[in-house]
Amino acid sequence: MRRKRKIDRQAGKLADANLVVIASEDRYAVKQYFSLFHSPKIEFKVLETENGASSPADVLARLDKYLSEFQIGDGDQFWLVTDIDHWATPGHIANLTSVIQQCKSKGIGVATSHPCFDYWLLLHFEDPPEKNVDSCSEVGSLLRASVGEYNKTKVHKLPISTEAVVAAAERAKNQDPQGPVLQNNGTLAYRIISDLLDRSL
Repeated sequence: MRRKRKIDRQAGKLADANLVVIASEDRYAVKQYFSLFHSPKIEFKVLETENGASSPADVLARLDKYLSEFQIGDGDQFWLVTDIDHWATPGHIANLTSVIQQCKSKGIGVATSHPCFDYWLLLHFEDPPEKNVDSCSEVGSLLRASVGEYNKTKVHKLPISTEAVVAAAERAKNQDPQGPVLQNNGTLAYRIISDLLDRSL
């Protein structure tokens, strides 16, 4: 049996730092967002989508591959991040549900967002919209109205402060349906940073 490779943890991390591996259907936003956090206690690693392989099954396969290749430590976490706007439609919901069940059996967290990850970003700057927002383009418009400019491929340019992250987590938590498939606007992305918030940013 091939020996798993040790994870090359970033310089400046404590020896007992926990790794949070996030497999995402997104190519830019998720990776750029989690690169904003610099903690000696927690290291975020995002496995972004490449070559258009963005279905929940593809995202899970990417995470499974990582788990098969690297040694995992106690306290390390693994998350699958996916949007709801497309994958919860009648033609795809069965596949999404299957992937969620597989994640549960493997101890992998699932962080869905309705309609998309951008909604989590929006909560950094304002309260949830009073009316349900059904498309990611609508969320993008709300973000631009709130911060003046928004480009999904340049999330690192958003004025995200520590206070904004704490506020977003509280807003998302208040909307949490306690289940992985969201029917209305909401995001479970805040769960990924819960440990970081507990240890203080």
